[in-house]
Amino acid sequence: MMEPAEQMGCRFGLCDVLRHGDRIVMAPSRGLSVVSDSLGRVILIDNKKGVAVRMWKGYRDAQCGWLEVQEDVKRHHRTSSGSVTRASSQHPRTALFLVIFSPKKGLIEIWTTQQGPKVAMFTASKSG
Repeated sequence: MMEPAEQMGCRFGLCDVLRHGDRIVMAPSRGLSVVSDSLGRVILIDNKKGVAVRMWKGYRDAQCGWLEVQEDVKRHHRTSSGSVTRASSQHPRTALFLVIFSPKKGLIEIWTTQQGPKVAMFTASKSG
């Protein structure tokens, strides 16, 4: 059985009368969200501060998602007998990437979040 809907208040907002958010996707860590809008923009939002951190233009009908990658670091330890053993890292680092599919351009782009550069770009079918 479903619970009845609850009213939610708005803590933060971006005041722009012409802009309408089409899609919103929250990062796995829940600290960031990405919004694609009616003006062909992709906006990176800091959920804790409630501010737009970065904006990409020219992405009409964009579909966005997140890619979280853990570092695969192997440490080598030499035992007293001289043999080498491998032990995985106790706390591997995690990197977060934003994935943007632009159907108009037929491209999939992968960006590092916040101030980072584009790290990869692939061609894709414009029809999905």
